[in-house]
Amino acid sequence: MRRRSASSPAALTGSADWQALSPARWTDKERLIVRMVDELHHHSTVSDQTWQSLCAGWPQEQVIELIFASSFYHMAAFFLNSAAVPLEQGAERFAPPLAQAQVPA
Repeated sequence: MRRRSASSPAALTGSADWQALSPARWTDKERLIVRMVDELHHHSTVSDQTWQSLCAGWPQEQVIELIFASSFYHMAAFFLNSAAVPLEQGAERFAPPLAQAQVPA
């Protein structure tokens, strides 16, 4: 399995950067997807309000696909971090405290 960091120079790096989710930079749909991912990350579920908002913008099948796509990357991160799979040569790590955990052999 190959592994690269998802970070980039444009990645959000601190809490102040989340203020960048302003209407001038992000569409309503993009901010809604970020809210969905945040809810999944923090609560392992999507609120009724978020679900209804998602279904107002996409068919239910696509909402389900959005949740599965987000969940897949979470599952992959669990495995890659637990197995201490090294990043590809030349790939940059996330800045601390988000760096990959060191798993003893």
